[in-house]
Amino acid sequence: LKSLLDAETGTRGYVITGDTNYLEPFYDATNNLMPQFSHLVSIVGSDPLFIQIVTDMRGQVDLSISWEQQVITARDRSEGRAADLINTGQGKKIMDVIREKTDKVNRLRSDQLGKMQRQLNRQVFRANLTSMVAGAAGVGAGIIAFWLSQVFARQQKRERDLIEAKLQAEHSNQENTAFLANMSHKN
Repeated sequence: LKSLLDAETGTRGYVITGDTNYLEPFYDATNNLMPQFSHLVSIVGSDPLFIQIVTDMRGQVDLSISWEQQVITARDRSEGRAADLINTGQGKKIMDVIREKTDKVNRLRSDQLGKMQRQLNRQVFRANLTSMVAGAAGVGAGIIAFWLSQVFARQQKRERDLIEAKLQAEHSNQENTAFLANMSHKN
């Protein structure tokens, strides 16, 4: 769009002044527009809606360049003929269609970026949710592990207490046996 606007401005400068230096943007546009369209097509890929809009836009660009060339040719003959052509408004109509196509491409691009953003947000949400669930599971596993360690520690303490009680009972039993044996010796 910028290349076409520059070409249009340059053509009008030539029509008004007759100075061919004003035609430089027109020649730049005619040389650079096709590579720009090739680049645009490579960006939009295989999306049929984009391809259709870009194809339509390319046709309008060809019309615009052809129109500007007619104006230049008319100016080469006479300033009045060129002014009459410009006053028909045909160039403006062509540029309005190109602006409309450019707006469609921008809207589609914006829509696609919005869709991509929503998909990305959903994926990030799922990743966050997965992380939270995994974290909660880890905390739960930690709590269970802590509880089991406490149960195990209590069980070990009970076993120690039982072993100590058994040892004390055996020790008491030995003392009682020794006492009884001593008593029976005395009697």
